[in-house]
Amino acid sequence: MSQVQLQRSCSPVYRRERLWIVVMGVAGCGKSTLGQALADAMKLTFIEGDQFHPTENLQKMSQGIALDDADRQGWLDRLGVELLRYPAGAVLSCSALKRAYRARLRKAVPGLYFVHLSITQETANARVTARSGGHLFPSSLVASQFATLEDPRGEDRVLQLDGTLALSTLSAKALAWIDAQSQTALIALDWGTSSLRAYRLDATGRALEVRALPRGVMKLSELEIPAKFGADSKAAFEFAFEEACGDWKRATPQVPVIAAGMVGSRQGWQEAPYLSIPVAVDQIGSKLSTVPTRSGQIVHIVPGLIENSALPNVMRGEETQVIGALSTLDFSAVPSYAEQQNKQDEILIGLPGSHSKWVQVTRQHQPAQDHIEHFHTFMTGEVYAALCEHTILGRGMQIGHANGDVIGDDHAAFDRGVLVAQTPAGRAGVLSTIFSTRTLGLTGILDGASQREYLSGLLIGHEVAALQDMLEAQRYQPACVVLVGDAALCDRYARALRAYGMDQIEVAGQATERGLWQLAVGAGLVRGV
Repeated sequence: MSQVQLQRSCSPVYRRERLWIVVMGVAGCGKSTLGQALADAMKLTFIEGDQFHPTENLQKMSQGIALDDADRQGWLDRLGVELLRYPAGAVLSCSALKRAYRARLRKAVPGLYFVHLSITQETANARVTARSGGHLFPSSLVASQFATLEDPRGEDRVLQLDGTLALSTLSAKALAWIDAQSQTALIALDWGTSSLRAYRLDATGRALEVRALPRGVMKLSELEIPAKFGADSKAAFEFAFEEACGDWKRATPQVPVIAAGMVGSRQGWQEAPYLSIPVAVDQIGSKLSTVPTRSGQIVHIVPGLIENSALPNVMRGEETQVIGALSTLDFSAVPSYAEQQNKQDEILIGLPGSHSKWVQVTRQHQPAQDHIEHFHTFMTGEVYAALCEHTILGRGMQIGHANGDVIGDDHAAFDRGVLVAQTPAGRAGVLSTIFSTRTLGLTGILDGASQREYLSGLLIGHEVAALQDMLEAQRYQPACVVLVGDAALCDRYARALRAYGMDQIEVAGQATERGLWQLAVGAGLVRGV
């Protein structure tokens, strides 16, 4: 098989958007009937929500006693679990009367669609009264449902329909709305050193489809490229772009494309010059570079950031994750002290990895604006790998867990390593303390597996201790620490941070795609929501 055939057979890993839909409304609105029709049309499973009420709820309703918030909590949780049993999606009928109830379902199943069938109380009374005997919901409870109902209009992904329309009309309107919600609004590329991840995003920035390919910037030179993509140094980028999202672009040629990461480096498709910090986050989107493809499409490339000092520091790709992480923070529910005093909040964003980044952000509340002020880089992950694989420390170690998880008693070895930097011996620095990985093994205190965990904790502990010293010297007091990255690695860092007294920790999910969306909004490529 030729090299061309080999690289053509490299199929991307796909993740398509799953459709979970809740048809909601008061008793008698027709949610079960429409729910079943939608499920049939989309070839999804239909879930009758009333069938998941516990016996206590059924007894109360049969006695004409309205359910309260406490009665519904367990029921809603059961419905969330049931929805997740169907990876391709499902349609659920559920009254979902209060905002809090809908929020509980959304928390369990992010990305829910709600179709609200609205009817008058008079219509509901007539329909419930006309039901055949044996239905669990008596007409005497209709008034309580209207008293509880909180209008969902204005909430994310909600369609309101007149519940008195014919079923065929309701079904057509709901299907058209769901289809429109699933239209591509942006193609976003996270193009790093070793891999390429492509996102197809809808008009709210939600991922409809994700593809992952081993087409990182430093791997493209290994490919033999078909002649139609050209013979210059950029042909491999054209080829990888076509693999990742060529069919998306042909289906929706007007949709913009944005890319972040090493694709904008000197070795990338088109260099996107660094922006100097400090910088306002909302200014980054206005500084995109562009590169035209051979077919005439335009790819917008995100710039990296540079901190000019005696020891310059750079990031490329992480700035997008930072912006995505910031978009997840919401101080509105409980205003911070800084916000109450009309001052700035300080936020620390950590991106653990081969080259860990710690980014200091200030959030101004009036007017609302985030600024990236400083960042620090620690080569902790790469140093850990080098020490395990290429030094004497690795000789006594057993192979670690492939997914990075700390399992069972390994927590003790990891935590022991984390605390070394706090000890008198730790003051000698990491170049001295790493040798203890070997000596603790030689003296029988740590076995082979524990030595790996100990070394991981030791390096991360030194990183966190040094970071803490720098922040204290700057009098930087973050209101919270936000971690972005692999879940298992973030868990390690969270343990280390807590060991050093940093307890306000959040983990931001989907930071890259969120960041690419926010940057596209800032560039005017798409409309914000």
